[in-house]
Amino acid sequence: MYAAVVGLRACGRPESLTDWRAAVGGAARDSVRDVGGRGPVLLAVAAAALCAWMLLPLAFLAPGPLALALTGVDVRMPHRPGAVTALPE
Repeated sequence: MYAAVVGLRACGRPESLTDWRAAVGGAARDSVRDVGGRGPVLLAVAAAALCAWMLLPLAFLAPGPLALALTGVDVRMPHRPGAVTALPE
C-alpha cells in the first residue's frame, strides 16, 4: 500500500515530468511527513477500482478521483512551495 501511495504521489508532482528520482524521493518524504494524506489517496484508489469493477466503460472515470485526491493532498501541505495556505487576517 505504501508503494502505491508513493507512486501516485510521485505522479502528481511537477518534477515527475523531468526527474523521476526526485519526484519519488519527494513523494516518499511527503508520505512520511503527511500520514493523513494517505487516506484520501487510498480511498481514491478504491473508488477508481470500484468504478472499473462495476462497469468496464466506467474505467475512463478512474483518473478523476485519483487526480482530485492527489491535488487535495498536495494543496493541504503548507510546507510545499506553491501550496495554498490560509490568508492572514
